[in-house]
Parts: sequence; structure tokens; C-alpha cells
Amino acid sequence: MEYIDNQAVTGGGPGNSDWNPQRHKHKSNDLAPVDAAVDYTMERLSLRFRQPEIEHRYNEDNYKRQIGLTRLAIALGAVIFGLYSVVDPIIIPEVTYEAWAIRIGIACPLLFTIVAATYLPGFSYKHQGLLSFAMVIPGLAVVGMIAVAEAPGNYLYYSGILIILSYANCLWRLRYHYAVISTGFTCLAYEYVALFVNPIPTNILINN
Repeated sequence: MEYIDNQAVTGGGPGNSDWNPQRHKHKSNDLAPVDAAVDYTMERLSLRFRQPEIEHRYNEDNYKRQIGLTRLAIALGAVIFGLYSVVDPIIIPEVTYEAWAIRIGIACPLLFTIVAATYLPGFSYKHQGLLSFAMVIPGLAVVGMIAVAEAPGNYLYYSGILIILSYANCLWRLRYHYAVISTGFTCLAYEYVALFVNPIPTNILINN
């Protein structure tokens, strides 16, 4: 026996004389206002949902979906970055050991440390600043090598920065503003080194 609007209805279907389709229609529409109250519109500049609860739910769900790929990308990026140490003796032989210290002694361990930190309890999408730091580390490592290298090696390593930024922006899965800030900071660091610390000829700098 089913009760609708405090009245007994036996059978519960169109075959019963007491069945009222209007009552069932009214009952099924009671849930409609729940979805109607949700606002999925986004801010144009910040690319965030206007409703904080929707933004929070989206970020949590997106983080859970993407963190596995992000961990793999950072760890694999550290391995690839370390493997590039084989070209240091060829391109910048005069500072090979310094390059290895920066590449293998500093950058790679920091990247693996960040991957390990993502497994800590409480780590969430709110810690994307740390993940964006992982994007800056290898870029600044190459900038550091350019700062100590002699010509023509310091002319050539800019390509490493381009590879790093392309790889990280595609696979790190950072929010847009974090990616923009990290990329801009790395590029500004390179420009500063190329102009003031270890100057590169203007024609080569413009080409780079």
C-alpha cells in the first residue's frame, strides 16, 4: 500500500481506480528546484565557477582525477632531466661538474621530494603552489647552467627551457594562473641572466 498526500492508494499503478497520475506527477517534480538553483556560470578572467561550493567540488573531483598523471609526469620529468646530463660534457664541458651538481644534485631530488609530498595526508588541490614550484625547478636549473657556462654553450641551452615549459604545461595539470606565473617567472629569469649575468650577443638573444 502506498501513501500519497496522506491518502491510501492500493496497487500503486494505472490499473487501479484510485491511482491519480496528477499526484504522481506532482511528486516526481518536487526535486526539480534542486538542480535549478545551481549556477554553473564561470568568471571570465579567473575561470572559476561563481558559486564557491561548485568551484570546491569541481577542484576536488578534478584533483582526484589528475593527481596520478601529475605524479607520473613530475617523476618521469625528473628522470628525463637527469638523463640529459649526458650532453653536458659535450655542450658545456668547462662546467660539466657544476651542471651535474645543479641537475642531479639539486633539481632531480627536489622533484622527487615534491612527488612524495603529494602522498601526505591532507595534500589537496589547495597545494597547487607546491606543484607549480615543481614546474619552476628544472627551468631555473637550466637558467643556472646558462649563467655559469661559456660560449657557445650558454647560447644553446635556451632550447632546454622551451622543452621543459612545453612538457610541464601539458602534463603538470596546473590551474591556468599557476601555469602562467611559473612560465613567466622562468622566462624572466632567463632574460635576466642572458642580459646581465652572462650576456648573450643581441642577435642570438633575439633569435632565441
